[in-house]
Amino acid sequence: MGQDPYKLATQSSPVGYTWQKICYGDDGAPADLSVLEANPAFEELTGLKASEITDRSAFEVFTKILDEETDWFALFGRAAADRKPQVSEVYSRPLGKWFRIALSAPVEGHLSAFWMNITDSKRVEEEQTLLLDNISTQIWYLVDQEHYGKVNQAHADFLGLTKEQVEGKSLYELLSRDEADQCLIANKLVFESRKPVVTEEWAANSRGEKRLLRISKKPKLDALGSVVFVVCSAEDVTEQQRAMEAVTESEQKFQSIFRHTPLGLFHFDSNAVITDFNEKFVEIIGSSQEALTGLDMQRLPDRKLVTAIQGALHGERTSYVGEYASTTADKVTPVRAFFAPVYSYHQTVSGGIGIVEDVTERKMAEYALRESETKYRSLFEDSPISLWEQDFSKVKKRLDKITRRPVSDLRAYFLSRPKLVRELAAEVIVLNVNQATVRQYNANSKEEFLEGIHKVFTDESYTAFIEALVLIARKGKELTLTKKHRTLDGRLLDVHLYWAVAPGFEDDYSRVITSAIDITEQKQAEQIIRKNLHEKNVLLSEIHHRVKNNLAVISSLLTLQADFNRPGSMQAFLENTRNRIHSMALVHELVYETSNFAEIRFDHLLHRLVASLKKIYHNERRNISVTVTSEDAMLDLNLSVPCTLLANELLSNAFLHAFEGRDAGAIEVELHKNKKEYRLVVSDDGKGVSNPVMLENPSSFGYTIIHGLVKQLGGSIHVDASGSGLRVEVRFSDGSRGRAARARK
Repeated sequence: MGQDPYKLATQSSPVGYTWQKICYGDDGAPADLSVLEANPAFEELTGLKASEITDRSAFEVFTKILDEETDWFALFGRAAADRKPQVSEVYSRPLGKWFRIALSAPVEGHLSAFWMNITDSKRVEEEQTLLLDNISTQIWYLVDQEHYGKVNQAHADFLGLTKEQVEGKSLYELLSRDEADQCLIANKLVFESRKPVVTEEWAANSRGEKRLLRISKKPKLDALGSVVFVVCSAEDVTEQQRAMEAVTESEQKFQSIFRHTPLGLFHFDSNAVITDFNEKFVEIIGSSQEALTGLDMQRLPDRKLVTAIQGALHGERTSYVGEYASTTADKVTPVRAFFAPVYSYHQTVSGGIGIVEDVTERKMAEYALRESETKYRSLFEDSPISLWEQDFSKVKKRLDKITRRPVSDLRAYFLSRPKLVRELAAEVIVLNVNQATVRQYNANSKEEFLEGIHKVFTDESYTAFIEALVLIARKGKELTLTKKHRTLDGRLLDVHLYWAVAPGFEDDYSRVITSAIDITEQKQAEQIIRKNLHEKNVLLSEIHHRVKNNLAVISSLLTLQADFNRPGSMQAFLENTRNRIHSMALVHELVYETSNFAEIRFDHLLHRLVASLKKIYHNERRNISVTVTSEDAMLDLNLSVPCTLLANELLSNAFLHAFEGRDAGAIEVELHKNKKEYRLVVSDDGKGVSNPVMLENPSSFGYTIIHGLVKQLGGSIHVDASGSGLRVEVRFSDGSRGRAARARK
C-alpha cells in the first residue's frame, strides 16, 4: 500500500505544518492541544524538532516560540470550536519572526495549522509605513470618490485626527458639508477622467490656519482601464508663495543691495556674457563699465576661472580663489569668487551670478599669521627653557565624568586612588618638546626622549600630578609647582614647572604648554647656604664694621664743617650735612634692594643721586639739565660711600656756584671703567673759575672734603678750566687688592 498522498504533501511542503489533537476537559470544552505531527519546514522555521514535540502539550511547545501576550490558545480554540478556517498574524519575540497561521478543523477533535514566515513582508510594510509617517508631504488614498483608504501621519495631523479616525471614513464625516462638496467635485473629475490632476488650494488645518496646498491626485488603473484607487498627495507651499511675494515686494531693495554692497556682484547670461554688475565689481577688477559690459568670460585666459563659470551654467555652485589678472586693465588682484546658477521660470539655467571679494588684506593677514606661527615655532624650538606641548583633552573628559557626582575633597579622592592617577597620567599626550628639553633630559633626539618619557617621572611626579588634576576639575588655567624628574640616564633633577592652557583651548584642554626649569643647582646652592648659617655672624660683623666707619665719616664731616663754619650759617651747615648723609644712605638703599653686601651698581646709584639733588636745588627761575653717562659698573662697597660723597660734593658745587646770575645751564656726569681703573668726571658749562690752581690746593670746606675723599679712594684729581665752565676728573682703582687683603686677614 502506498503512502498517504496528503501526508506526503504536508511533509514535503515548504510551508510549516503541525497536526494537533484537541483535548477536552470534564466540562466538554477544549482544555489543551496535543501535537501529533510537525513537518521538516516547521522544524526549520522554529528550531523545534518533531521528535521532541510529538505527543506533548501545546502549552509546553508553543510557549517557546510565541509571546506570552499572544492568546494562542484562544486562537486555536476558536478555530476548533467554530470549525471554520481562521487566519491570524502573530509575532514571535523569541524568534524575532512574524507568522501567518492558517487554522482549520477538517476532522472532529483535530486541528491543522500551516505556519508561514511573513517577516520580510512585514518589515517592508513597517518600513513603508515608517517612511510615509516621517515625511512632511501629506499622502492619502481614495477607494472611491467619497471614502478614504490609507492615510499617512502628516495628513492625519493636518486634519487634527488620528490615522484610525480617518481611514475608511467618508468626506462628510470628517469635513464640513461645503468642504466635502468641493472635494467630491475634484475627486469625481479624477475618477471620471482617469487622468492625474494637480491643483493649488487654500485649506484650513486643525489649528484653523489657512495653508496653500499643491494637491496632486493620480488614479491607479487596472488592466481594463478602470480606476482601482486614487493616490493623493499635498505639499504645503504656503511659505514658498510668501517667499515669492516677498521677493517681488523687495525687488527694489535687492537692486539697492546689488548696487551698494561692499562685495563685487555681477550677472552673466547662459553664454557667460556679463550683462550687469555693480560699482564695487568695477573697482575690484580695476576696469571700466564700458570694457566689462558684454565681456565674454569663456574667452578669458584664466582657464580655472572659466571652468568655475561653466560649472555654474551647468547648475553647480562653484568657487574660484587666485590672483586674477584683468584682461581689460593692467591690474592683478587676489580675489575669492563664488558662482551660482540663475534659473528661469521653467527651472532651466538662464545664466549665473558671481560674487567677488578682494582678499588682498586677508592674504596679508594670512601671511602675517604664518609668519607669526613660524616665529612662535622658532621661539618654542630655540627657547633655552625646556618646553612641552601637551594634550590633556582625554584627561578633561574623564574628569568631567568623575565630577558629575560632587566630590567633597578632590585631592583626597585622588590620593586614595594611585592607580587611577597613573591611568590619567597615561592619557596625557606629549605633542612636541623643544631642543632644550632634549638637552636637559640627556636625550639624543626628540624621538628618543618621547620613547623614554616614562623614565622621566618619579613617584613624587605622580603626587604632584594630582595638583594638575584638581586644577582641571575646577576649570583652572595655570599651575606652578616644583617636583623631581629624572634624565634618561637616571640622574635626578629638581624642576620648577609652569603649566598653562594655551589661549583658545580652555574648553577641552587640548593644548597645554609646560615649562620645566632645571633648578637642581639652585636647590644645591640653597642647601649649601642652609649648611653655612655661621656666615650670618660674619655678615653681621661686617655690617657693624661698615656702620662704624660711616659714623666715623659723619663725625669727621661735622668736625671739618665746624672748623670752616662762619657765624650765622647754621642753616647752610645743616642742609649740607643732611645732603651728605643722604648720599651715604643711597648706598645702603641699593645694598638692601639687591641683597648684595659686597658690591653695588654704581651707575644706578649715580642716577638716584642726580635725581635727589635736582629736587633739592630746583629753582623755577632756572633751568639746569643734568646728563648722566655711565657704564654698567660694579663698585666695592667700601669704595661706594666715599665715591658717592665725592660725586655729591662735585654736583652740589656745580648747582650752587657754576650758574650764578644765569637762567639755564647744563651739568654732565660720566663714569667709565678701563680694566681696574675708574674715571669719575663732573663738568658744567657755567662761569668757570679764574684760578683753577686754587682748587688743587683748596682753602674752601667743599674742596677740602673732595681732596680728602680722593685721598681715601687712593686716587688722583684733575681740574680743567681751559674752556667754558669747569671739568673735574677723578681717577681711582677698583679696590680689588684691598678686598683680597681683607679676606686674607
